[in-house]
Amino acid sequence: MRRAVEKGLRLEVLNVGNLHYAQGKRQLSPSVALGAEDESCLRFLLSKGVELDFRCVPNDTVPVRFA
Repeated sequence: MRRAVEKGLRLEVLNVGNLHYAQGKRQLSPSVALGAEDESCLRFLLSKGVELDFRCVPNDTVPVRFA
């Protein structure tokens, strides 16, 4: 998604979900674990005004706000 935004895609909201845990990742919610590269990409998207929506499926509640 970062590359698409870098190439000019305009995006208001990005759903982030099903990023599974692995060694070296930080668990943010049951369905989201972030590594350093993931966090870097999400911070880039935030800097471009993209709202990050953390949930596994659309009708889940939004348990996390990334800042």
